[in-house]
Amino acid sequence: MFASRDRSLTQSGQAVDFYWRYEPSQDEEDHISAAVEALVKAADGDDRRVSSNPFLLADAKGAFRSRLKVLTKGGLEPIEEVRALKRPRSSLFEVRWQNVRCRTKTDDGTYAHTDILLRMIFAEPPELGDAALGLHAHEKIVVEGNEQETRRLQDMEIDRAEHLYEEEGECHWGVGLRNQLDLFDEQI
Repeated sequence: MFASRDRSLTQSGQAVDFYWRYEPSQDEEDHISAAVEALVKAADGDDRRVSSNPFLLADAKGAFRSRLKVLTKGGLEPIEEVRALKRPRSSLFEVRWQNVRCRTKTDDGTYAHTDILLRMIFAEPPELGDAALGLHAHEKIVVEGNEQETRRLQDMEIDRAEHLYEEEGECHWGVGLRNQLDLFDEQI
């Protein structure tokens, strides 16, 4: 089901349709909003690290929406903003946010600001045309001094996205297709 590629459509300089899995709307803005909400949820973790502060929330949503808009124009920068995930059987990519500001509770019960890494794993299924299909948003956990554990945690997230891609393809991942007539004509 996967075709191996190192270069994403999202860095091609050409327009790219964006879909977020299970979003039934045909409006791309609704798909972007659904992805932003998934990214906020991933950034929040268990203790509302972003959404509990209106300034952090507005900043994060703005950064997520802005990068997703650039994605739809095919303007993401390789490595810094988008990267192919090197897996033997798959061709998945990740959109990268390196410094998402949030608050965390310290050991003494006070709060401090910190930056976290967020990722949105996506595929480019040929069934959707020139499109990126957002599958899974997550925080990239870096275990200081333990690269193997960091990789294991990342691999779990990639496995989750890969599973979503493979299992939901028959129903077009629950998305409202924008070019349904074009897709129907191609199948005839």
